[in-house]
Amino acid sequence: MSIENRPIQRLVSSFLLVLSCLIVGVLIFFTVVQNTNYSSNSEAAYVKLNVDHKDQSESSLRYDSTSSGQLLESQVPVKPLHSDIVAYCPDPRVEPSQVCWDYLDKFLLDISEGHQRSHWIKHSEDVTYRQIFEDPMRDRQLVIDTLDNPECMLTNKTDFRWNLNEKCRASAFVKFHQFQLKCGHPTSYSWRTSSWFFPLYEQNDGTWISKFDSRLSVIEHTFEHDKERRKQILWEEVLKTRWIVKQCERFDVEKILIDYERDATIIDRLQEVGRNLGVRWSNFEDGYRIIPITNSLIAIAAYFGDTNSIISYDGHREWFAYRDEKHPWIKTNYDLFASKNTREEKLSKGIQTVIELEDSGMDYDLKLLVQHICTDQTTLDPDTCQTTINTLRTRLRPNEWRQQQVLDRIERMALESGIYYGTSGDRPVRSDRIERE
Repeated sequence: MSIENRPIQRLVSSFLLVLSCLIVGVLIFFTVVQNTNYSSNSEAAYVKLNVDHKDQSESSLRYDSTSSGQLLESQVPVKPLHSDIVAYCPDPRVEPSQVCWDYLDKFLLDISEGHQRSHWIKHSEDVTYRQIFEDPMRDRQLVIDTLDNPECMLTNKTDFRWNLNEKCRASAFVKFHQFQLKCGHPTSYSWRTSSWFFPLYEQNDGTWISKFDSRLSVIEHTFEHDKERRKQILWEEVLKTRWIVKQCERFDVEKILIDYERDATIIDRLQEVGRNLGVRWSNFEDGYRIIPITNSLIAIAAYFGDTNSIISYDGHREWFAYRDEKHPWIKTNYDLFASKNTREEKLSKGIQTVIELEDSGMDYDLKLLVQHICTDQTTLDPDTCQTTINTLRTRLRPNEWRQQQVLDRIERMALESGIYYGTSGDRPVRSDRIERE
């Protein structure tokens, strides 16, 4: 090769070397990017939450690998269990994920909303959240139409019209009453949720914690025998607050709620009927005027014979006399849930309530009753459910055979539920929050 061609050869060789390095560098770059993406995808929280409910009575949660807790795939059954609430909604302090909202919709929509101490008693006029939020504007109009109907005019405290339940749209009064309670005062919606997490409670060390953290701390450090159940109840209370606000925000609430200026005629009719029935009306400030409105709505529904309202309405002497004659189990059930009751008193009153319900043709959930008798207590009760049952059995007279039968059923249910031998804690779950699974 000639000397003149050597510089050209060296130049070509250098170019080829640079080109080769560039190609290798590009290949290395794309390889690194691909591996990084693969690593990120594999490390991103991929959780597959699969809830298998056998006959909708058992829950089995299975998790795939997770690192950050982000839920990417979910299957929420048609009727999820209360015990799954922490799994689907692990942190109620943050905005719920879509899977949490899905769980809450399916769990809460068909829960009845009435007097909390009567949740264990079943009747055909239970009002659910689905009914409350189905069409509140229609319920409002039905209430107005009924107030304008002369046949549905209630004139005094003893004007009981239980035979006009359907004709006078008692259920519309109930649903509209509940909507007024749930969605009243829209300006306070954000505070309803944030009040759970605002630091309101001072600790011994001078720091402040929220209501949620305070209750959670008590659960974590005080209760051992039913810690999970109490935690589930706390989760439900917080998340239900979020969920109800979300339901209210679906509507143009201001057009549905009764307004004192726009709806003066409706107010006058509610006030007139309410006073006829003994409902007290006062010149409340604007923020509190919803109270006499809701009291009148529930009183009218009760006078028209709606069972849910009959249970809930806190009336007057004439009302209680008529109610207790027709439904004696209502007062007995109130006495059953008195906070001062010992376990033996609850057991005795529970048996009597069951007998009165059966005499009235009412259905009930014995498991919820037994849970209240055997686990919820105001102060630490040294007697187990077993001891209390055996003590009461020795006191029953031979002619009290129905009481004996109910007692035997309560004993079997306590054994099946695993609460027969236990004692309760010194700070009970509120009796209005008993498990509803």
